[in-house]
Amino acid sequence: MLHHLGHLEKGQTVLIHGGAGGVGTAALQLCQWAGIEHVWATASGSKANIIEKYGGKPIDRHKENFVSIIKSATNGQGVDHILDPIGGENLKRSLSVLAEGGKLYTYGMSAAAPSSKRSIIKAFLAWRKTPKFDPLRLMTRNRAVFGIHMGTWKNEVVMAQQLNRIMEGIEQGHLKPVIDSVFEAKDAAKAHQHIHDAKNIGKVLLKFN
Repeated sequence: MLHHLGHLEKGQTVLIHGGAGGVGTAALQLCQWAGIEHVWATASGSKANIIEKYGGKPIDRHKENFVSIIKSATNGQGVDHILDPIGGENLKRSLSVLAEGGKLYTYGMSAAAPSSKRSIIKAFLAWRKTPKFDPLRLMTRNRAVFGIHMGTWKNEVVMAQQLNRIMEGIEQGHLKPVIDSVFEAKDAAKAHQHIHDAKNIGKVLLKFN
């Protein structure tokens, strides 16, 4: 996302929601590799250490208002890149702190996924609150929104290029995948629930015998 779609450059600013998750920890390391100095990441307060470990500035999503923090830190200008896997009302708030010429990437939509802490009704309401983006409004505000779903990405050449880039980063020591836990394939539902309940720090893997 950040490199292929966003053309991430040194000197830009980034906000990562779910910074302690699998995508979040990878994105933090990609920012470090690119020499990005100002990266904020939201997560539960107990996960602040992992964000700081990879160069991010943690924002407690339960106790702090990321909109106020970002506006204050950037003198009201906002950030250049925002990764939002949450959706719902959070996506609207993310757009409010996107800088002119900035890019907002939406994927995952975890707010619309039922969990032990989120009923089906709450998940449905979160889905209903997901903003509808008006092309004219985006044009007049000079901002971009990308919808990302790797499962439907059909350009194999681009996919191979990005995977090779990731492997290069791992081989050179820039990227170190963070593994939270490994579930047996038969327990895939439990693995998904573990993620939806936001219990993981890093990737959750399935083991096939």
